[in-house]
Amino acid sequence: MPPHKIKVRQIAPPLHSVAIHYPPPAFSTRQKLNSAQKRGKTYEKKVVKEMARQLKAGEWPEGSSLIVGPWIDYVDENGPGLAQPDIILLTPDTLLLIEVKLKQSERAPLQLALYRPLADILWPRASTRLLQVFKYPTCDKTAQWVDSPQILLAKSDDSVHHWHYLP
Repeated sequence: MPPHKIKVRQIAPPLHSVAIHYPPPAFSTRQKLNSAQKRGKTYEKKVVKEMARQLKAGEWPEGSSLIVGPWIDYVDENGPGLAQPDIILLTPDTLLLIEVKLKQSERAPLQLALYRPLADILWPRASTRLLQVFKYPTCDKTAQWVDSPQILLAKSDDSVHHWHYLP
């Protein structure tokens, strides 16, 4: 059987506009999820709860905030598009884009690559870091693993980092 081809829209520069979409689009509240998607959403909620706990415990710099599941409208050369990062953690100097997957995924880095230019326009003064959080690793030996997301505050590379979080 041939490998599954992963499809994620890519930004076609230039970006003509980028904005937070509020309220969420109507279709987003009417989705029916299958059992795997429900398990993924349950895990995502646990990751959000952990990130909120870390914020409250002072494990992130003062003035940090958590944005969960924002919808972002954009228009590029392909026309209008919508994107929804799972979590954005903003510190005074750094923006952490977080994609949560139940199982470590090749799709998450592609999604983060889509979100990055949008975030760079919305928060131009922040240094952006990319993080995939997952429960079940696929043992990717080339992945850049971190023991905690706070480590990314000291990093300066553009690669996607991987955090194996077990609630």
